[in-house]
Amino acid sequence: MKKIFTNKNFIQKVIIAIIIMLLFTFSVPTRAQADPGGVLLGPVFDLFSSIGDVILAGLNAFLVDGEFTPDGRKLF
Repeated sequence: MKKIFTNKNFIQKVIIAIIIMLLFTFSVPTRAQADPGGVLLGPVFDLFSSIGDVILAGLNAFLVDGEFTPDGRKLF
């Protein structure tokens, strides 16, 4: 009876199959659906962006037409 693992052709096919499997494993990336920054990144980002918006709106209202009051009266 012929041993199957001593056949040179079978060993070459197994090695080629393992190499192809390794190439596909490392060449195809795994996709992660993680949220970068976690749960707190959204509110913290909103806080910093709203602070920046308030500063820019204040500078714009003060430097362009001098109005910074809600009723529209002139400050100077």
